[in-house]
Amino acid sequence: MARLPLLYVAMVILGLTAQGAAASKFASDEEQKWVKVHGWLMWASMGFLLPLGILLIRMSKLMINADEKPSSSRMWTCFYLHVCCQILAIALATGGVGVLFVKVGVGLNFTHQRLGLAIMCLVWCQPFIGLIRPNKGVPVRSVWFFIHWLFGNGAMFLGVINIYIGIRIYEFLSTTSIRTLNIIFSVQIAVMCFWYLLQDRCSHIVSQGRKHKLLPQLSMNQSMNL
Repeated sequence: MARLPLLYVAMVILGLTAQGAAASKFASDEEQKWVKVHGWLMWASMGFLLPLGILLIRMSKLMINADEKPSSSRMWTCFYLHVCCQILAIALATGGVGVLFVKVGVGLNFTHQRLGLAIMCLVWCQPFIGLIRPNKGVPVRSVWFFIHWLFGNGAMFLGVINIYIGIRIYEFLSTTSIRTLNIIFSVQIAVMCFWYLLQDRCSHIVSQGRKHKLLPQLSMNQSMNL
Protein backbone atom coordinates (compact mmCIF):
# COMPACT_ATOMS: atom_id res chain seq x y z
CA MET A 1 0.00 0.00 0.00
CA ALA A 2 2.93 2.34 0.59
CA ARG A 3 3.74 2.41 -3.08
CA LEU A 4 0.28 3.61 -4.13
CA PRO A 5 0.92 7.33 -3.47
CA LEU A 6 4.14 7.14 -5.47
CA LEU A 7 2.33 5.35 -8.28
CA TYR A 8 -0.37 7.99 -8.25
CA VAL A 9 2.26 10.74 -8.53
CA ALA A 10 3.81 8.89 -11.47
CA MET A 11 0.40 8.60 -13.13
CA VAL A 12 -0.18 12.33 -12.67
CA ILE A 13 3.21 13.07 -14.25
CA LEU A 14 2.43 10.78 -17.19
CA GLY A 15 -1.02 12.30 -17.57
CA LEU A 16 -2.83 9.04 -16.84
CA THR A 17 -5.32 10.63 -14.46
CA ALA A 18 -8.05 13.08 -15.26
CA GLN A 19 -7.28 16.70 -14.66
CA GLY A 20 -8.40 17.87 -11.25
CA ALA A 21 -9.68 14.43 -10.23
CA ALA A 22 -8.03 11.66 -8.30
CA ALA A 23 -8.22 8.09 -9.54
CA SER A 24 -10.69 6.02 -7.56
CA LYS A 25 -11.17 2.30 -7.05
CA PHE A 26 -13.72 0.32 -9.01
CA ALA A 27 -17.27 1.19 -8.07
CA SER A 28 -18.32 -2.46 -7.99
CA ASP A 29 -17.21 -5.98 -8.78
CA GLU A 30 -19.37 -5.82 -11.91
CA GLU A 31 -17.41 -2.84 -13.18
CA GLN A 32 -14.11 -4.57 -12.47
CA LYS A 33 -15.32 -7.66 -14.35
CA TRP A 34 -16.10 -5.69 -17.50
CA VAL A 35 -12.77 -3.87 -17.29
CA LYS A 36 -11.10 -7.30 -17.24
CA VAL A 37 -13.11 -8.34 -20.30
CA HIS A 38 -11.98 -5.15 -22.03
CA GLY A 39 -8.37 -5.89 -21.14
CA TRP A 40 -8.43 -9.44 -22.46
CA LEU A 41 -10.12 -8.38 -25.70
CA MET A 42 -7.56 -5.64 -26.27
CA TRP A 43 -4.70 -8.06 -25.59
CA ALA A 44 -6.15 -10.58 -28.06
CA SER A 45 -6.52 -7.91 -30.74
CA MET A 46 -3.72 -5.37 -30.27
CA GLY A 47 -1.32 -7.56 -28.33
CA PHE A 48 -1.56 -10.78 -30.34
CA LEU A 49 -3.60 -10.88 -33.56
CA LEU A 50 -2.43 -7.56 -34.97
CA PRO A 51 1.30 -8.35 -34.54
CA LEU A 52 0.69 -11.90 -35.78
CA GLY A 53 -0.96 -10.58 -38.93
CA ILE A 54 2.03 -8.34 -39.62
CA LEU A 55 4.42 -11.25 -39.16
CA LEU A 56 2.36 -13.41 -41.53
CA ILE A 57 2.37 -10.87 -44.36
CA ARG A 58 6.13 -10.52 -43.97
CA MET A 59 6.46 -14.31 -44.14
CA SER A 60 4.67 -14.35 -47.49
CA LYS A 61 7.66 -12.59 -49.01
CA LEU A 62 9.94 -15.36 -47.76
CA MET A 63 7.95 -18.23 -49.27
CA ILE A 64 10.34 -19.36 -51.99
CA ASN A 65 11.02 -22.85 -53.26
CA ALA A 66 14.26 -24.57 -54.17
CA ASP A 67 14.40 -22.76 -57.53
CA GLU A 68 14.14 -19.42 -55.73
CA LYS A 69 10.79 -18.69 -57.35
CA PRO A 70 7.80 -17.49 -55.34
CA SER A 71 5.44 -20.25 -54.25
CA SER A 72 2.04 -18.76 -55.05
CA SER A 73 0.04 -21.21 -52.92
CA ARG A 74 2.03 -20.56 -49.76
CA MET A 75 2.20 -16.84 -50.40
CA TRP A 76 -1.57 -16.56 -50.81
CA THR A 77 -2.10 -18.71 -47.72
CA CYS A 78 -0.05 -16.28 -45.65
CA PHE A 79 -1.84 -13.34 -47.25
CA TYR A 80 -5.31 -14.65 -46.41
CA LEU A 81 -4.20 -15.56 -42.88
CA HIS A 82 -2.93 -11.99 -42.57
CA VAL A 83 -6.30 -10.62 -43.67
CA CYS A 84 -8.19 -12.93 -41.28
CA CYS A 85 -5.98 -11.92 -38.35
CA GLN A 86 -6.43 -8.24 -39.09
CA ILE A 87 -10.21 -8.48 -39.49
CA LEU A 88 -10.53 -10.48 -36.28
CA ALA A 89 -8.26 -8.02 -34.47
CA ILE A 90 -10.43 -5.09 -35.57
CA ALA A 91 -13.58 -6.92 -34.49
CA LEU A 92 -12.20 -7.80 -31.05
CA ALA A 93 -10.78 -4.31 -30.52
CA THR A 94 -14.11 -2.74 -31.45
CA GLY A 95 -15.88 -5.13 -29.10
CA GLY A 96 -13.43 -4.32 -26.31
CA VAL A 97 -14.01 -0.59 -26.68
CA GLY A 98 -17.76 -1.09 -26.96
CA VAL A 99 -17.89 -3.19 -23.79
CA LEU A 100 -16.12 -0.49 -21.82
CA PHE A 101 -18.36 2.32 -23.07
CA VAL A 102 -21.63 0.40 -22.70
CA LYS A 103 -21.02 -1.46 -19.44
CA VAL A 104 -18.76 1.01 -17.61
CA GLY A 105 -19.66 4.26 -19.31
CA VAL A 106 -16.19 5.77 -19.47
CA GLY A 107 -15.32 8.88 -21.43
CA LEU A 108 -12.12 10.34 -22.82
CA ASN A 109 -10.72 11.84 -19.63
CA PHE A 110 -7.62 9.65 -19.47
CA THR A 111 -4.58 9.51 -21.74
CA HIS A 112 -5.10 5.75 -21.99
CA GLN A 113 -8.55 6.33 -23.46
CA ARG A 114 -7.45 9.09 -25.83
CA LEU A 115 -4.56 6.99 -27.09
CA GLY A 116 -6.95 4.07 -27.54
CA LEU A 117 -9.23 6.23 -29.67
CA ALA A 118 -6.30 7.26 -31.87
CA ILE A 119 -5.30 3.61 -32.26
CA MET A 120 -8.83 2.63 -33.24
CA CYS A 121 -8.82 5.33 -35.92
CA LEU A 122 -5.59 3.92 -37.35
CA VAL A 123 -6.92 0.37 -37.21
CA TRP A 124 -10.20 1.20 -38.93
CA CYS A 125 -8.39 3.09 -41.69
CA GLN A 126 -6.46 -0.04 -42.67
CA PRO A 127 -9.31 -1.99 -44.35
CA PHE A 128 -10.22 1.01 -46.50
CA ILE A 129 -6.57 1.59 -47.39
CA GLY A 130 -6.33 -2.08 -48.37
CA LEU A 131 -9.37 -1.80 -50.64
CA ILE A 132 -7.79 0.99 -52.70
CA ARG A 133 -4.49 -0.84 -53.19
CA PRO A 134 -3.01 0.13 -56.57
CA ASN A 135 -1.39 -2.42 -58.84
CA LYS A 136 2.32 -3.05 -58.67
CA GLY A 137 4.35 -0.92 -61.02
CA VAL A 138 2.14 2.13 -60.60
CA PRO A 139 4.11 5.10 -59.18
CA VAL A 140 1.53 5.74 -56.45
CA ARG A 141 2.00 2.17 -55.19
CA SER A 142 5.06 3.24 -53.17
CA VAL A 143 3.08 5.96 -51.40
CA TRP A 144 0.23 3.54 -50.71
CA PHE A 145 2.61 0.92 -49.32
CA PHE A 146 4.29 3.42 -47.00
CA ILE A 147 0.96 4.65 -45.61
CA HIS A 148 -0.33 1.09 -45.15
CA TRP A 149 2.92 0.06 -43.45
CA LEU A 150 2.99 3.18 -41.25
CA PHE A 151 -0.61 2.84 -40.07
CA GLY A 152 -0.30 -0.89 -39.40
CA ASN A 153 2.99 -0.81 -37.53
CA GLY A 154 2.05 2.41 -35.77
CA ALA A 155 -1.20 0.91 -34.50
CA MET A 156 0.64 -2.20 -33.31
CA PHE A 157 3.38 -0.22 -31.54
CA LEU A 158 0.97 2.20 -29.85
CA GLY A 159 -1.38 -0.66 -29.00
CA VAL A 160 1.33 -2.52 -27.10
CA ILE A 161 2.26 0.66 -25.22
CA ASN A 162 -1.39 1.28 -24.36
CA ILE A 163 -1.75 -2.26 -23.03
CA TYR A 164 1.11 -1.64 -20.61
CA ILE A 165 -0.49 1.65 -19.56
CA GLY A 166 -3.80 -0.13 -19.04
CA ILE A 167 -2.11 -2.78 -16.89
CA ARG A 168 -0.63 -0.12 -14.63
CA ILE A 169 -3.97 1.67 -14.32
CA TYR A 170 -5.74 -1.59 -13.49
CA GLU A 171 -3.16 -2.43 -10.82
CA PHE A 172 -3.61 1.02 -9.33
CA LEU A 173 -7.40 0.94 -9.30
CA SER A 174 -7.70 -2.64 -8.09
CA THR A 175 -4.72 -2.38 -5.66
CA THR A 176 -3.67 -5.83 -6.87
CA SER A 177 -0.61 -6.96 -8.78
CA ILE A 178 -0.81 -8.86 -12.07
CA ARG A 179 2.94 -9.13 -12.43
CA THR A 180 2.81 -12.70 -13.75
CA LEU A 181 0.56 -11.73 -16.66
CA ASN A 182 2.75 -8.71 -17.28
CA ILE A 183 5.84 -10.91 -17.55
CA ILE A 184 4.09 -13.40 -19.84
CA PHE A 185 2.94 -10.59 -22.12
CA SER A 186 6.46 -9.13 -22.18
CA VAL A 187 7.94 -12.50 -23.13
CA GLN A 188 5.37 -12.88 -25.91
CA ILE A 189 6.21 -9.44 -27.30
CA ALA A 190 9.93 -10.20 -27.08
CA VAL A 191 9.46 -13.43 -29.06
CA MET A 192 7.44 -11.63 -31.73
CA CYS A 193 10.05 -8.87 -31.97
CA PHE A 194 12.77 -11.48 -32.41
CA TRP A 195 10.69 -13.18 -35.12
CA TYR A 196 10.18 -9.80 -36.81
CA LEU A 197 13.92 -9.10 -36.85
CA LEU A 198 14.77 -12.65 -37.91
CA GLN A 199 12.58 -12.32 -40.99
CA ASP A 200 14.93 -9.68 -42.39
CA ARG A 201 17.74 -12.24 -42.47
CA CYS A 202 15.70 -15.40 -43.01
CA SER A 203 16.11 -15.51 -46.79
CA HIS A 204 19.86 -15.03 -46.45
CA ILE A 205 20.09 -17.78 -43.83
CA VAL A 206 18.06 -20.22 -45.95
CA SER A 207 20.09 -19.44 -49.07
CA GLN A 208 23.29 -20.52 -47.34
CA GLY A 209 22.22 -24.16 -47.51
CA ARG A 210 21.18 -24.15 -51.15
CA LYS A 211 23.15 -25.05 -54.20
CA HIS A 212 23.19 -22.12 -56.56
CA LYS A 213 23.62 -22.60 -60.26
CA LEU A 214 26.93 -21.10 -61.28
CA LEU A 215 27.17 -19.27 -64.55
CA PRO A 216 29.52 -21.04 -67.02
CA GLN A 217 32.86 -19.35 -67.26
CA LEU A 218 33.70 -17.97 -70.67
CA SER A 219 36.91 -18.97 -72.32
CA MET A 220 39.52 -16.34 -73.06
CA ASN A 221 38.70 -16.34 -76.79
CA GLN A 222 34.99 -15.92 -76.11
CA SER A 223 35.60 -13.10 -73.69
CA MET A 224 37.85 -11.35 -76.19
CA ASN A 225 35.18 -11.65 -78.87
CA LEU A 226 32.73 -9.96 -76.52
